[in-house]
This record gives sequence, structure tokens and C-alpha cells, in this order.
Amino acid sequence: MSEWRFQLKLNEYLCPNRFGRFSFKLRIPVSESILLPEEVRNIIDTPEFQRLRGIRQLGPTIFVFPGANHTRFEHSLGTYFLSLKYLERLMDVPLFREICESLDEAVKLIVLSSLLHDIGHYPYSHWIEEIGEINAIKFPTHEDRAKQIIKNGCIGRLIEKHWEVNPEDLTNIIAGKPLHRKIELLVNSIINSPIDVDKVDYLIRDSIHCGVNYGKGIDVERLLISLYIDPSTSRICLTDKGRSCLLSILGCRNIMYQEVYWHKTVRACTAMFKRFFYEYVKREIDDLESIKSYFEYPDDEFVNVLFKKSKTYDELSKLITSFAFKGRSLYKPAYIFSKSNLSEEPYNTREFFIKILEKSSYKRLVDISNVLAERLQRLIKGLEPHDILIDTTPIKAEREIYKLDGFKIWNIRKERFETYPREVNALNEYLRNNMQAYIFCNPKYYRDIKELALQGKLDKILGEIIDEV
Repeated sequence: MSEWRFQLKLNEYLCPNRFGRFSFKLRIPVSESILLPEEVRNIIDTPEFQRLRGIRQLGPTIFVFPGANHTRFEHSLGTYFLSLKYLERLMDVPLFREICESLDEAVKLIVLSSLLHDIGHYPYSHWIEEIGEINAIKFPTHEDRAKQIIKNGCIGRLIEKHWEVNPEDLTNIIAGKPLHRKIELLVNSIINSPIDVDKVDYLIRDSIHCGVNYGKGIDVERLLISLYIDPSTSRICLTDKGRSCLLSILGCRNIMYQEVYWHKTVRACTAMFKRFFYEYVKREIDDLESIKSYFEYPDDEFVNVLFKKSKTYDELSKLITSFAFKGRSLYKPAYIFSKSNLSEEPYNTREFFIKILEKSSYKRLVDISNVLAERLQRLIKGLEPHDILIDTTPIKAEREIYKLDGFKIWNIRKERFETYPREVNALNEYLRNNMQAYIFCNPKYYRDIKELALQGKLDKILGEIIDEV
């Protein structure tokens, strides 16, 4: 074992015990040729994994960036192969073998967790998770679904039979809890840390598919040679040669959110879908099991079923028509509020949106949207409650804010660990400091509401309802 070397070549093996011979090649965008052992291919061929072919990585983003048709399937394969490249480097770091009591187990857990980290995603899952509870009903997170899929399906049986890995250990690593052994902490950091394989793959992949160049700023080659391990935390970190890689990941993350994920029309699509789904579930609460069964569908079938069902409710149907490809009529941003420009906003508008950004659940946003729509109805003839949508940019730990506490950098020349540059904190907090809130409206009423804003009348209305926020 001490002489065995991990090599990314055909006919080489994943593990020193000659498990997982690289016998297949598969080409995908961004990653190009990836190597597959038969044991990995068998997992990919299961119905649970093949389902990811129909789940778009960026959901409604296709209505703004038409190339964003890539799926969770491609991303999962890309993340898997990037984890092999991480492994190839980490095998040369003595601390890696010291932490891994069983090298075979460590390699298997790294490969499986990176391959299956998104197995629980369902259509529009991130956007449904943003809603939270609907009449005390909370739909499962994609992490919870991953646990059920792995433990109760074909994948779990393959893992137990051929990989000799405990599915419970694997699902705990993917979910990030509870982790007790050093080997589990190490594996979790490869799929969940400021420099993990998931973030690096999706930032680059999303950038390329959206037709923007921001992801090209991440120097993956430099990142790989800079990988190191912090023995105090048993998690991956970087050498001082990789400082620029950490900065480029954070910078790319910030720009991708600002220009793509938080693009005003992307957020309008998100607001439309969320409001539709929220209202639809409330009306169909007695048929909850059917709604849950729709989560097994691919994106397009999921939306088409909801579109057909929504015809019973005319006021809701218009919110989902575009997603079913029945034309493109998306809501417009009648007002965009940015936390970074507080001093530029009128007083009432500023206070109104600050309250919304600080403490509003999705249910509260719906209630406030209805109140605002009711006030605007007095000035705009024909406007209906669902013609006004208030939404905010979400901020969640690990997704929009990386956990940098304890992240250290190994100084090669001085042979000691050092804290990351203080400038990194500002980059990491950028999204929190630039949160946005929106008033979206049916395009029929865009000019009317914009005119109210320019005349200062919208600020007056927001001031009148601010106590209801």
C-alpha cells in the first residue's frame, strides 16, 4: 500500500486493493473526458441517478440565459471527476494517509459523496426550499431526500454489496452531520468547504453554459497543486501558493450571483414560480401526496402537470404559463432595492425594504404583496392581487456565505499555518451586504407603477403600509 500510487489512467484503480478499475471514458462539457470504473457506471445507470438528466441545474435561468440547459446529471459527473483530481493531489500529502485509517474507505467515500451529493434534487427544488412552510406543511430538503434515495433504493444496495461502505456514513457526510471520525470530516470538506469540488464545478460549469466568462478566472490547475490538509481540523485547506485561488473562487461566486443567479429577470421567474407553487399547494392541500409524487418527474413534465392542474384557477395559471413554454410573458421589476445603496433611497422605501430583508418569511412576503396590491388597485384600474410580487435574494450559510472560520493556509517556506488574508472576509460578506429586494409586476402595469415610483407616490404608499411589515 505504501508503494501504491493513485493514477488517473485507463486500467488503473481507484483503491490500493484493486477496486474500481478505470475501464470507461465519457465526455461531457467543461470536464471533457472523465474516467469511470464499472462500479461507478453501475450507480450512474440506476433509475435514481438517470432521473438527474431531467433536472436542470439552474431551473428558470434558461429564460434569461438560453444555454443554461445543463443538468444535475452533468454537474454530478463533473463533481465526481474533479474529486478524483483532488485525490490525485492529496495522495501526495502525507497528512492525507495519516488521517485515513483505511485508504480504501476514504477513497470510496470521497468518490461516492461527490457523485451523489445532488441525488436528492427534484424539479425547482432550491426555489421550493426558499418558500419554507405552506400551511404548516414543509416539503423535504434535497439533503433529506438524498438520504432516503440512497438508503432505500438501488444505489444503497449497490453500495452495500459492491462498495462495502455503510450508506448511513455516506448520507451523514453529504448532509454534513453528525460527523465524528477524522476521515468523515476530511471527506465532508472535499464536498463542503470554501474550496470544495461542488462549488468549483458549478461555478465554472454554470458560467460556461450561461455564456459568460467569469468562471474562467478560477485557475483549477493552480488550485489542485495548492491543496493541503489542516491536521487541527482534519479538513482540506490551501498552501500559500493557493491564496489567489481562494480569492478567485469568492470573486467568481460574487459575480455569478450578481450577474446570473440574482439577475433581475431570473429573480422575476423565481418569484412567479414560488408564488404559483405556494398558492397552488394551499388550494390542493388535501391532495398533498399527489403533489409530492410530482417531485419524481423531470423539470418539463413537472411544470406541465402543474400547468394543466392550474387551469382550474385562472388567476394562478398566468404565473406558470411561461414555464410550460406557452409563450414568454415574464413579470418585470417595477422597483429594485439594493442594500448597498441605502443612502440613495427615499426614507419610507428604505425602511420598508430593510424590514423585509431582515425578518420576512415567505408567507409574510405574500401577505405584504397582497397589501401593496390592494393599495395599488385604488390607483391602477384592473390590477389584481397576483399582479404584484415582492421577493428578496436569499442568503443561506454555505450556499451564499462560505464558512471560513478555522480555514487556514499552510506557509510552505515558514512551515506553519496562517490565517487567510483579512480581505477575504469582505469578499465573503459581499452578497450579504448587497442583498436585494424587488417589487415585480405583471408587465401590463409596469409603466403605471414605474410612474408612481418616479412621482414619489410609491414611497408614500410604502410608508402607509410599513407598520404591517
